[in-house]
Amino acid sequence: MDSDPKAPQMSARWRWSPPPGLLHGSQPPFDMQNAEGDPSFRELDGATIEKIQVLKGRAAMRKSTPLLILCLIFIAGNARALTLSSLVPSRGVPGTRVTIAGGPFSARAQVVIGSALVAPVKVGQEELIFEIPPLAAGRYALTVRDGDRVATQEYLFEVVEPAPEISSLTPRNVAACSDEAERRVVIEGKNFTPEAKALVNGSAVPSRRIDRSSLELQMPYLAAGVYGVQVRNPGGAVTLPYSLWVNDIPAIASVEQGEESVNHYEVIIRGRNFFYNSSLLVTESDFSEGSPRRLTLHAYHEQTSLSPNISSPQSDNLRYRDCRTLVYERYPSSYQTKELILQVVNPDGKKSEPYPVSLP
Repeated sequence: MDSDPKAPQMSARWRWSPPPGLLHGSQPPFDMQNAEGDPSFRELDGATIEKIQVLKGRAAMRKSTPLLILCLIFIAGNARALTLSSLVPSRGVPGTRVTIAGGPFSARAQVVIGSALVAPVKVGQEELIFEIPPLAAGRYALTVRDGDRVATQEYLFEVVEPAPEISSLTPRNVAACSDEAERRVVIEGKNFTPEAKALVNGSAVPSRRIDRSSLELQMPYLAAGVYGVQVRNPGGAVTLPYSLWVNDIPAIASVEQGEESVNHYEVIIRGRNFFYNSSLLVTESDFSEGSPRRLTLHAYHEQTSLSPNISSPQSDNLRYRDCRTLVYERYPSSYQTKELILQVVNPDGKKSEPYPVSLP
């Protein structure tokens, strides 16, 4: 398109160009900061004005760079290094609370002990408190990490093995005649380490750790008496002995009528702590002749053929089946129900409580 001949033409003397060197980083021959105030600046085309403004921004940046560097140096200088000044205490058992002084600490601070990271239970700017985690006995390097900062100081903390303690045994009284389940004893206490062992009278017995405060042992078959139970940790720390009783006192739990024959029947006596040579006292309180009839029967083992009680083929006798069962073979004078009192007596004189029962 041809230009309008009537439109005013810009004289060549009004076309402004930056002097040589202005666009090449050299000092301009005129005041760039006041260039916009020059009357001729208003006559420039848009592209030229934009270049001048860019150059003006670069000049301002070159002037402000030293100030920016000074600010960064000031900020870095005020980012204080993380320091540690004290550690109290310097030894203890797992769970001990330890105070570290120094700082400055923030909410991101963590204690590094050995290879473990521990979050503090309390954090202040110049003090933090943490608990020793479950660690094996030994000496551990300790420092503090807070975000990107790590304290240059290192302390040594000695973890010592806690002394175990026993507070109770369940059960505390075990029958001499008992099965495997009845001879499991639970030890309650504290500071039982993973490899803790149970001792009975100083000798190790099968046991397993349930947790830090409980351990289960399997009592061996032992003669009646009082035994000392202890727990020993791997490092050698051991509890004081805690008493456990093994008793052989006979006890009758139940009586029932068993098989019947023409002239006799069996009485099954169940309980615990019966011996192969125990005796049975039988009292018939309502005997027809007036005064109670008392009978003492000595047990014999079922695997033998001879009963010490048999004076005639039709005499009452007592058979020992096992430490929980006695069989009383009874030849009644009549099948009228009578009130009986049964009592087991062991060779050492220990007796069961009298057990009343109604039988023919």
